Amino acid sequence: MKSKYIPLLIVVFLSTGLTFKPQKLKIGDKAHGGIIAWIDDTEEHGLVAAIEDIGPYHWEKAKKECEEYSYMGKNDWYLPSKQEMTFLATNLFEKNIGNFQEKSYWTSTKLNETRSFSINLKDGYFYESGIALWGLSRPVRPF
Repeated sequence: MKSKYIPLLIVVFLSTGLTFKPQKLKIGDKAHGGIIAWIDDTEEHGLVAAIEDIGPYHWEKAKKECEEYSYMGKNDWYLPSKQEMTFLATNLFEKNIGNFQEKSYWTSTKLNETRSFSINLKDGYFYESGIALWGLSRPVRPF
């Protein structure tokens, strides 16, 4: 049975100037296959962190596993850069969002053929680490 009031409700709703607006995303929201870690000034683009760690792996394996990571149909994940890992540490870990561990996480920022930056979330410092060492990873993707 059709209601004769639905068209009337739509007209009343539209005549009041009300519209449906999508809710703005904020850091820490779950969206785009992960947890929002950073949003640009337009509030349309940003960085999403996976909802869980992967690893521990040595650097090459961590990079490969991040690139092969797939979740909720999203398959454009990668190992975060030093700058991107700063967003994860500051915007998520320090606010107790995302179940990060107080351990070392790899970044994609390499110093040379044998060393890359990692961050120890327990003290918040970046370290020059040998890529043969083991560390955790948190894949990221843009939106």
